Order: sequence, then C-alpha cells, then structure tokens
Amino acid sequence: MKQGISVEVGAQIKAQRTRLKWSQAYLGSLSGLTKQAIQQIEAGRVSSPLTTLERITDALGTSLAQVLPRKPRNRRAA
Repeated sequence: MKQGISVEVGAQIKAQRTRLKWSQAYLGSLSGLTKQAIQQIEAGRVSSPLTTLERITDALGTSLAQVLPRKPRNRRAA
C-alpha cells in the first residue's frame, strides 16, 4: 500500500474502533496484535498486509471494503 492509502485505512480503522469505544489494546487483543501495532496502523505509519487488515476488520465486525478507500487514485504515467 502507498503511504496515502495507509493513512486513509488507518483513519477508517480508528473511526470504527472509537465508534465502538474500544481501546487500541482491546482491539489488539481481539485481533491478535499488540497495542503498538494498532497504533502504527491507525497512524498510517506502516503498510499492513491484507491478512492483518482482515484480522482487524473481523475483530471490529466489519469488512475490508469498509476500511479500504473507495475512490480510485490517479496514477501517473511511467
């Protein structure tokens, strides 16, 4: 994932988590990740594999489609 997408995904995960009033530690325990990993993902500092994002969205009771950006990004010609 590109950094911009990581930031968008992280913001969506954080929004879902805070809507549920869950701590990062609680989401981490449900998804098998550390609190620090959740912090890094929510801040968009890391590019996470889809399998990790799926573990998080499963814990949140949502889907990957709900956290992945919906708008196609413009690609520059090579």
